Amino acid sequence: MRLSSDDLAQRVFDDVLQGLKNCVNLRRCTWTRDGSLTSEILQALLCASANVEPDSEIKDIPLEYFHKEELTMRLENHGLRELEVNGHDGYYNRVLLLGFVGLERISLIMPSAPVVALLPTWASLNHKTLRKLTLICKVCRGICVALCGCLLVWNSLPQ
Repeated sequence: MRLSSDDLAQRVFDDVLQGLKNCVNLRRCTWTRDGSLTSEILQALLCASANVEPDSEIKDIPLEYFHKEELTMRLENHGLRELEVNGHDGYYNRVLLLGFVGLERISLIMPSAPVVALLPTWASLNHKTLRKLTLICKVCRGICVALCGCLLVWNSLPQ
C-alpha cells in the first residue's frame, strides 16, 4: 500500500518527535525555520530533558489563564542550556517557552509581540543561569519595554 504525501509527512513528523524525546542529553537546540516550530516539538524537547511524557492538557492553555508554577511542575527543562528559536508563535503555544528554565542562552529570531511580552517572566525563571539574551528583530516596537521589564526583574531578584 502506497502512503499519501500527507500520511508520509505525518510519519516523518512523528519520527522527529520521537527522536527529540530520545535526546535526553541535548544541551543546545536551534530551530529557526519560520512556521516549522510547533507545540508538539517544544513539548518533545521538554520531555526529553525531563525524561517524561507530555501532558497534552497544557498545549492549549491561553496565556491569561496561565500560572507559571503549574507549567514548571508539569513540564520543565532539566538539561537544555541553550535555546534558539523562531519567535513567531503562529504554530506553537508561547507559554511552553516558560518551561525552558535553567537556560544560559536564549535567542529569539523575529519574535512576535506576545512572545516578547513573555520575556520578563521568562527572564525571572532563568535569572540564576541566563548569561546571553539575543533578539533579532526588524521592528523594535515592544522590545524596549520587554527589555526594561527583564532588567527590572533581574535587578529585583537576589543574586
